[in-house]
Amino acid sequence: MSYNLKIGERLKLLRERHLESRKFRQVEFAEKLGVDRDKISRIENGKQAIDLNLLISIGQEFNVDLHWLITGESFKSKAEEQLEACAEKLGKLNYYVERLELLINKN
Repeated sequence: MSYNLKIGERLKLLRERHLESRKFRQVEFAEKLGVDRDKISRIENGKQAIDLNLLISIGQEFNVDLHWLITGESFKSKAEEQLEACAEKLGKLNYYVERLELLINKN
């Protein structure tokens, strides 16, 4: 499978499932981006490479993680990973605080 098809598959997935909580038709998607529907179709089917300007437009118009669109991998910075770890620990801490409060209130 070609690299273009993989990007095209992710573009189609994005268009159909993740944009504004509704399925976008190719023509609507293309209009939002200022390109022809045929171009979107060719990209989704791996027949045309996506150009940098279109990638930038997608990122700006739909707030899309371009790293995911290009590679298929989610991109998280170290700060985001640390924040998630802290949030998880805080959730556990809150659980124990609530349990302690219940024990204290019983007495």
